[in-house]
Amino acid sequence: TWEMDGVSGDEYSAAAPLYVVDNPLVSSVRALVVGLTLEGVFDRMARHGAESSYYPDDTDTQTVKALIDAIADTTLDESRPYGNYSAVTTVWDSEDSLVDTFMPKDLFSINLNATRADRIKFLLAFTGMKMRVEADGKLHFFDPTISGASFDYEYALLVSGEHTFLDKEVRNRFVDPNKVIVKTRESHLTPYSGSATSATSFALEPAIKTIEGRFASDAQCAAIAAAIIEAGELDAQRGAGKFTMNCGQEAWDWVKITDRRQSDSVTGNVRAIRRRCRIGGQSPPVYEMSFSFGKEARGPSASALLAQIPQEVSLGVQIDPTAFVTWAFWEELRLALDDAFISLNLDIFGMRTQILALHARLQGAEDTLIEWRNNVTFRTVAVTDDLTIPSKES
Repeated sequence: TWEMDGVSGDEYSAAAPLYVVDNPLVSSVRALVVGLTLEGVFDRMARHGAESSYYPDDTDTQTVKALIDAIADTTLDESRPYGNYSAVTTVWDSEDSLVDTFMPKDLFSINLNATRADRIKFLLAFTGMKMRVEADGKLHFFDPTISGASFDYEYALLVSGEHTFLDKEVRNRFVDPNKVIVKTRESHLTPYSGSATSATSFALEPAIKTIEGRFASDAQCAAIAAAIIEAGELDAQRGAGKFTMNCGQEAWDWVKITDRRQSDSVTGNVRAIRRRCRIGGQSPPVYEMSFSFGKEARGPSASALLAQIPQEVSLGVQIDPTAFVTWAFWEELRLALDDAFISLNLDIFGMRTQILALHARLQGAEDTLIEWRNNVTFRTVAVTDDLTIPSKES
């Protein structure tokens, strides 16, 4: 569960179960530390490779919903490609018009070693349905709210009684693909087709994707194309924020953030949530949460920033030097430095002083990072190589 103090009133929210995959035990001068690396239900399914192949033919009548249920409960086909894994219960909280009517037939297949998670995501992509693992450990499928004024939750700055936020970001991003064409193959006796477009991005630069398969009508083709475009628009990041803790925030919630300081607001579906709790040590307790609307966009290279970190400082996490500076990257690096400061809270070999100085420099560089993120700027770098050849002594 996520909870504040868990003592006075209902101040907690049950969360999806996690499983321990790594358990380091550390003994240091001042503390005994137990570490836990965890994974969720769908993380496990992403490691469940198929032991046999499955290739339905053009007469198969299983819908997207039926196929997902069979993959989750491991009963798909007589060969049971996922038969050695634990069954996961599916719950259909709501349904769109496609999930229980569209039959992928031979458009869908399972190759050897294809994972359960990948095949479920492939099937969902033909619908407007989304998925999350909830506190009961089950896969919940639903057709989320993606527009309108009925929000699952609201955050507001400088509004009495409202859940405040610490930082927010608003972003416009190109949608790719921005036109999807769905049609039957040329060899099919009865041709059907349909398309959908993300108008704003398409007007800037067409990015077209065409899908061929066995479809039942023009309307079904158009509905599938619209679902794929909708997914692309939801993936295009519209903003992000950092907040005081909200234990009940869930993925795919339809949320509004109002900023009276900037006189604007941003709405979107929560995609990735990161919660941070830190208690103890010399620093004050931290109960923070951050999330993004859509997939995270990329900015300029972060290698120069990472080069400032002394080699002796271990961040405890792997950060790719070829990564790009994004709001989430800055959060990951800042949190890693905070953790490094806590774990090296002694003046051993002067490292604490180095970390403090580095942390201060990075805090001061935050405005620069934000500028990089919002306005990609390339600067000219002059490189000079000096070659010194010693003269031979006479």
